[in-house]
Amino acid sequence: MRTLAPGISINQPDPLKTDCKLRSRQSAGFTLIEVLVVSVIIGLILATVGLNLIPDDKDEVRDEAQRLALLIQSAQQEAVLQSTIILVSLAADGYLFLKPDNAGKLRPMKNDDVFRARKLSDGTEISRIKIDGINVSKNPTLVLFPTGEITPFVITFSRNKARWFIEGAPNGQIRPSSTRKSPV
Repeated sequence: MRTLAPGISINQPDPLKTDCKLRSRQSAGFTLIEVLVVSVIIGLILATVGLNLIPDDKDEVRDEAQRLALLIQSAQQEAVLQSTIILVSLAADGYLFLKPDNAGKLRPMKNDDVFRARKLSDGTEISRIKIDGINVSKNPTLVLFPTGEITPFVITFSRNKARWFIEGAPNGQIRPSSTRKSPV
């Protein structure tokens, strides 16, 4: 009931109240199209994130090369600190760190979590090793001297068409990269 003036009223519903009731009934939920559009958008976002989480060949090769480069640098520092040589024995599918025992015989560093023997991830391989400019295929071994110096080397990691390199300079610098910089 609507009041026009004091004492005068009309028996007509208030249009503002009626309009609110209609609006509340119309906006009580989402339409099917709105739900579908939001579902498609969420699906596209999840697919994009999922694809970015799957490592590709370049990522796998880079990770393996960077891991070995860091381990060689750490072993190099260990050789300097302990005044001993450390060797890195390389194979197509992994690598192993060796150190002389008390009798002077080279032994794998088995009990060391950092310098333990490691296998490369499936599909990744050490495809080429150059030491002092010479391709080495039989028992390639890097020698890390107690002085911090090393023989120049290039280790090539491969996975399908992806390639990464670790380059070692005579002054002891070790650098992983996706391109070769030095002529070693």
